Amino acid sequence: MREVAAGVILRADGRALVCQRAGGFHHAHLWEFPGGKLEAEEDAFAALRRELLEELSLPVTQLRLIRETETEGLRFLFLAGETSGHPVAREHEAVCFLPPRSLLSLHFCPADAPVARAIALNAPRLRNFVWDFDGTLADTYAGFLPSLQGICARYGLSHSGEELLAMLKRTLMETLQQLAGEAGVPLQDVVDAFDRDMECKDMREVPPIEGVVEALRAMPGRHFLYTHNRLDRVLPFLEAQGLTEVFERLITHEDRFPRKPAPDALCHLLAAARLNPLETVMIGDRAIDMEAGYAAGVLTCLLDVDHYYEGAACDVYTDRPGELPGLLLPEALL
Repeated sequence: MREVAAGVILRADGRALVCQRAGGFHHAHLWEFPGGKLEAEEDAFAALRRELLEELSLPVTQLRLIRETETEGLRFLFLAGETSGHPVAREHEAVCFLPPRSLLSLHFCPADAPVARAIALNAPRLRNFVWDFDGTLADTYAGFLPSLQGICARYGLSHSGEELLAMLKRTLMETLQQLAGEAGVPLQDVVDAFDRDMECKDMREVPPIEGVVEALRAMPGRHFLYTHNRLDRVLPFLEAQGLTEVFERLITHEDRFPRKPAPDALCHLLAAARLNPLETVMIGDRAIDMEAGYAAGVLTCLLDVDHYYEGAACDVYTDRPGELPGLLLPEALL
């Protein structure tokens, strides 16, 4: 198997060197840590020094191995090193030194992406996790659908279950507003009809999103819940799942904060619980969760199990709850 040496090259201030691949090459326009394939009778250290001089005219010191991985039929050897030099872009589209957290905003080549994320999410390490409820922890959408279908039947509206689910993935309130507008009735009538139907449902029987409870328990730190759902609907679910004591604080409908994507609730939580925004992440299943997180200055993680928001702006993306501990709390490399 061919081997590739790649360099996580740092300045004294902690910024890391990243390069954007030029057009016409494999993984064109994606970002990478610079390096190249080992030549015959060459070790990774010599190969990286040679590649950096050839491609960037950049000398490096203090090289050390920090990670080995296999991707796309190649074995990648990632070496950390230091430099005080100034790279010259000879083959790359762009070259720059960035603070670790800024690496989350770039699209990296497959082999480089886990390394970039591990560097970014250990500068500093996450300690505070703010969870959305509906669609993130609890699989409540399946329970919402019959209620919404009943509203549609009452007012002669025609929407399939898939259409209603897509509407819910924006927000519940927007869904109710749309149905009220289509029916030509006051919004409060539709809200009341929905609430009456939901009163008959036992939230203790609502299943969690598959794998999310196990993921949450595997993530040491402080956990908080932020939802527009009512407290009397949230608590039975948490009790049934044994999560009541896991969450340090719940923000619910009764707290009367402006609805997402407004950041008011998150900003209040940061101040009240004395949370460092750099150590805090908002985990949700919709774009409005990400927008609220960005506006509050915390990191964002999109848990998109239904693939409604592929490509949406977020710091970390996954469609598999079981990946959350590894993605958000990666092993430190530096």
